[in-house]
Amino acid sequence: MTICSTRMAMLVTCALLVACTDPAPRMSTPCASDAECSMGDRCLDGVCSPPEGMMTIPDGGSESSEIHISPEAAVLSSVDGVVATERFEVVEVRADGTERVVPGALWSLGHMRVGDIDGEGLFTANGRAGGEVSLRAEVVVNGALRVATGTVTVRVERTLLADGVAPEMASTFPAPSAGEPGTQPEPLYPLEGAVMPANVFPPTIQWAPLGAEGDVFRVTLTKPHASIRAYLVNTAGFTHAWPIPGDLWQAIADSDPDADVEVTVDRLDAASGVAIAGASARHFHLARGSVFGAVYYEHRTPGVPPRIYRIDPETGARDTVVANPPPDSAGGRCIGCHALSHDGRYLWADNDEGATTYDLTTDLTGDPAPTRYPATGGASVASFDPSGRWYVGGSHARGGLGVFDATTGAPVPTEGLPGDAAAYPSWSPDGTAIAYAFNVELAPAGDPQAGSPLSGDLFLQPVTGDGPTFGAAAPLHVAATLADRAEGGASDTHPTWSPDSRFVAFQHGVGVWTHVVRNPGALYLISRDGAQLSRLDRASGGADGADSHWPTFSPYTTDEAEGRRYYWMAFYTRRAYGNALAGTAGTDYRQLWVAAIDADPTDGVDASSVPYWLPGQDIRTSNFSAFWAPEPCRPTGTGCSASAECCSERCEEDPEGALVCGSPPPSECRRAGMTCGSAEDCCDGLACIGNVCTAAPI
Repeated sequence: MTICSTRMAMLVTCALLVACTDPAPRMSTPCASDAECSMGDRCLDGVCSPPEGMMTIPDGGSESSEIHISPEAAVLSSVDGVVATERFEVVEVRADGTERVVPGALWSLGHMRVGDIDGEGLFTANGRAGGEVSLRAEVVVNGALRVATGTVTVRVERTLLADGVAPEMASTFPAPSAGEPGTQPEPLYPLEGAVMPANVFPPTIQWAPLGAEGDVFRVTLTKPHASIRAYLVNTAGFTHAWPIPGDLWQAIADSDPDADVEVTVDRLDAASGVAIAGASARHFHLARGSVFGAVYYEHRTPGVPPRIYRIDPETGARDTVVANPPPDSAGGRCIGCHALSHDGRYLWADNDEGATTYDLTTDLTGDPAPTRYPATGGASVASFDPSGRWYVGGSHARGGLGVFDATTGAPVPTEGLPGDAAAYPSWSPDGTAIAYAFNVELAPAGDPQAGSPLSGDLFLQPVTGDGPTFGAAAPLHVAATLADRAEGGASDTHPTWSPDSRFVAFQHGVGVWTHVVRNPGALYLISRDGAQLSRLDRASGGADGADSHWPTFSPYTTDEAEGRRYYWMAFYTRRAYGNALAGTAGTDYRQLWVAAIDADPTDGVDASSVPYWLPGQDIRTSNFSAFWAPEPCRPTGTGCSASAECCSERCEEDPEGALVCGSPPPSECRRAGMTCGSAEDCCDGLACIGNVCTAAPI
């Protein structure tokens, strides 16, 4: 049944119920056609009559002039989970001034985040989110559908008292004064103006350490219709930080979806009893859209073989992807440089022996972990084609490019790719082109970074046929044109494609191997035709920022307010995350950050937003080379041996008796945020994007 037919059926039911309680007859009007009848009536046997099965609500003998909802605007508060309710009615005001309550209304809300309304007009705030929502009532009066509207405003307030804080602190915390410089708490994270996806794992609020034991800090997060206040006491081990609990974070994240979050930190000095206001407030923004999948990155700790870790950006959970890679000829267990197939199923990884691929839908906990083929040489960096059949391989320094079979590692005969002076290839998601660094020159012997690329331009080469075959390469950007920027240098490297293949982001700066020398670098965005170029200043730490490297786009594009769209891009930097106790201030660790990028940028205008730190990382290790991929599961129609391998979580026999991933029945459709193998797996209104059921783009 369609939505429209369902609504009509409900209105008919409401009309029937009301007619039973108000049976006053109405006059039958002679007619020759439906056009001569009142709205909703039909001309049957020469008389205007209600549609079959539907009776109208009589007007009581007086012509109706208007209807409205009472109250037309209601304001409710939900404090610390206390349920708040309001009952609404539809009131008819007749031409003679008399009023009556019209029963049987069909009630609906503009959105369901702040609460729900039942068939009797009782609105109940869910206590999880605040905001203003439109209210609509539909009734049938004297054969005509009538509509009335109103609003409900809900404010949500939450208070948390940490261990050791007196129960009365929330009511006795004094009004803070300005205080002297050096006594005021200074927020450090989130960064001012940061943009995060709607489903980001709750951030940890951090501020500069100050004060003495016994001081109480009040952290406040506010939106127009929501506020959270946490009271924390400075005791042994205090990190001057507050990891926001999930339930409290939801109250902020789900409220006022287009408003910024404001963060303030105040301090109650235990010695004087004086409250001191924070030095400033911080503001950040939650996008409307969500990102899913997982981020795969290389993790390095001195004296420990490199490993590849995986983070779920929604939950902050971290795990080792391949705990026991096959040993090389010397017995080493290194696994570092890596790439992900576009569907998130296959991991390509290199070690001292060579490279191989892993199927991420299989059990990789064995020792050694199973591979698709023995390690083979030919590439130290790689990028998959959209189908996952091939990967283009190259060097992390300088060399030729080649195409390899992703199932065997064997070279695939091709022509036209450069035989030398190339590095860091990246295959576009639409499969039509490869971007890479070319004209690469290496640091000479005796240089602290000998063998590292010091220069290189950005080139584009079209894929002309399924073979694959390639057309003539052409320069996309000449690195020397940016030598006067804050980062200087003549090296364009690490190209990454936007998910729609319209843009390429890249790193520009002095050299590439920042683990050897702390080379400066910044992030740029260029259109595929080279016509638009912009420095991503906000992502790079400002116009003078020069410590941002190795960008990689996520496979997701989110739809935002007023038709705006965001790409999401990960990169690494050594800039401080928070303070030295809960974050990385004072260290030199490379950490992963994520920035929202305007998907419809203007030439020469910074398309980036201020980034956020990727939750779930180890803050005492160097983390880099982040590749973002959808859930590693098998799509509908592919072979399987167990339901857990399938995006739909259903492995069943096909008509020929082979086990394949199938779609669930409609009663078990996949809900928002769940994995999917095709659009048919998802519940109505959802699309399967990146193997995840997601609200369909508007």
